[in-house]
Amino acid sequence: INFPAGILESPMYSASWPGLWQYARLGYVVGHESIHGFDNNGCHYNAFGQQVDIFHQKTQQIYAQQAECIVDLYNKFIAYGNTTMNGERTLGENIADIGGSKNAYRAYQAYVARNGPEFSDGELISGMSTEQVFFLLLGQTW
Repeated sequence: INFPAGILESPMYSASWPGLWQYARLGYVVGHESIHGFDNNGCHYNAFGQQVDIFHQKTQQIYAQQAECIVDLYNKFIAYGNTTMNGERTLGENIADIGGSKNAYRAYQAYVARNGPEFSDGELISGMSTEQVFFLLLGQTW
């Protein structure tokens, strides 16, 4: 996985920012890019880049069923006007978005468990929980 050096600069990252920002922004990007190794394309290659299915047959069946749920979900999204998304075409990015978001949030929860909460609900944005602010920051990342 390659990350451009610029990703370690503002507005994506700063060592002086609270963990909330670091995990919601850089944590999401790292999680997103890592998940591509297991998305609908990456799962057909091993660690050496050789084209080999990395999942056992039963796992492949379960994976295909769960991927179809993601396709169905994204097929229902409306982008512009009456244009619907194509969940099959965007599947790899959708898997990486979902996995990157989950991994970044889990990592942030572990950070808070170790260090205590950085902010109380409503402290950053009135009426919003810290969890909501996390996902607001994450959604503004790309």
